[in-house]
Amino acid sequence: MVKGKTKIKPEEIHVKIKDPRAIAIIKRIPEEKFDEIIERYIILGDAVVSYASIIPAKETIETFFAPLKTDIDTIRQQLKLIVPTIVTPTKKGEITVESIFKSYEEHFMDDTFEDISATSKYTDIKATPAGSNQEVLIEIKDYSYTVPTQEVEKFWRDMETRDARYGIFVSMRTGIAKISGDIKVDTCLHTIL
Repeated sequence: MVKGKTKIKPEEIHVKIKDPRAIAIIKRIPEEKFDEIIERYIILGDAVVSYASIIPAKETIETFFAPLKTDIDTIRQQLKLIVPTIVTPTKKGEITVESIFKSYEEHFMDDTFEDISATSKYTDIKATPAGSNQEVLIEIKDYSYTVPTQEVEKFWRDMETRDARYGIFVSMRTGIAKISGDIKVDTCLHTIL
């Protein structure tokens, strides 16, 4: 690096951050991995600015989640055989969450997952991607009828309560009210003051 005519070492670089969005991102980075993650963000940012545009393309998401979709289809078929023998909806829900939980752990081995289905005003699974302390909330529904809109609204509220920026809402056997297709990308914008 050259500043004026003086060469400085990378560890001597100081940056003043003013944008509240950047400050919020920095606060989420685990202290023990701070340098490593910031370095990756700089490289990734340069690549994005230089070569790409950021668009949450449905096709990209479908490709990323393809292995999970296959697992969900398999679990769905297995549940069709098991469900008639299960007496309570609670037990059916526990089996569904456990099956999906194991699938996530198998496909995303570097990430951590926690079954939080018994916690009030939360979702079913909390995921934390490797190298981040940002949680992803995952809600799983296994209804015999279309998942009603109020369940999706509750999910949005739970995300807001937990200050989660990312969430995944899965319906095992039926559609979700006002959602067409297998995958829908939606955003919830939080105002940063």
